[in-house]
Amino acid sequence: MNMAKTAVSHSGSEESWILFSHVIRSSAEEVIGPAKRVRKPWLSTDTIAVLEEKAKVKIQNNTMKLKLPSCQFP
Repeated sequence: MNMAKTAVSHSGSEESWILFSHVIRSSAEEVIGPAKRVRKPWLSTDTIAVLEEKAKVKIQNNTMKLKLPSCQFP
């Protein structure tokens, strides 16, 4: 990309910053590579297990066990 053509009516310091920023970013992308996002699951496996257990209890219509806090579920 030619920065001289893309910098339209910028002041000298602003143009220098754009050029500097472009050089740093392109160099970093060549050396380090593009950023990779590691997405964590929204719910942990423990939470999913508790939800599944509560669903089973609800199907069995066991209202006493359903009212227990999740920390008391087996």
